[in-house]
Amino acid sequence: MCIIRPFSEYSDQDLLEQLKSSNSKALEALYELYYVQLCQIAFRKLGDEALVEELVQDVFLNLWIKRKELDANGSLFAYLYATLRNRALHEIRARIIKERHYLHIAELGKGHLPDPEDDYVAKETELKVMKVIESLPAQCREAFRLSREEQLSYKAIAARMNISVNTVEKHIGKALKILKRELKDYDAPVITIIGLLALYKL
Repeated sequence: MCIIRPFSEYSDQDLLEQLKSSNSKALEALYELYYVQLCQIAFRKLGDEALVEELVQDVFLNLWIKRKELDANGSLFAYLYATLRNRALHEIRARIIKERHYLHIAELGKGHLPDPEDDYVAKETELKVMKVIESLPAQCREAFRLSREEQLSYKAIAARMNISVNTVEKHIGKALKILKRELKDYDAPVITIIGLLALYKL
């Protein structure tokens, strides 16, 4: 007699195989297994329960969408964590841009509150920054992200990318030069987002 095990008894590797085979039950099992833990991790940084729930649900949706691309030997939790971390970083960057923009507007307007259009301006600025980063050459972009988002040293980045430390320095220097050039028409407080990318991590 064939005994079918419940998905709750499957290992991560088993669930990964089932997920890559488009078995939605595997996604449900992973949701049950990691949802609360991921919410707790994100809440510690964002402090917004509704936003956290939305982000974590989006993480699982992303997992399902990209299930065919998953590394058969990879860690599912590591993948979920990395995706969540990137989503959270995006939200934190948006907050920083908005808050600094509001402060700048208040200073210029001698205390006047910003109008709804400021939200649009802040969002547009964030999108501009992200667009510039995405347009960087692949190696340059990877080195910059490892430095700013994962806060790795040049030596660690060199080891991760299998290149020399000198090459890492050139890549990051090039990235900063491009960012400054492309954002030269933006207000000074907005430019500080380049440095702030390195300050927040889960």
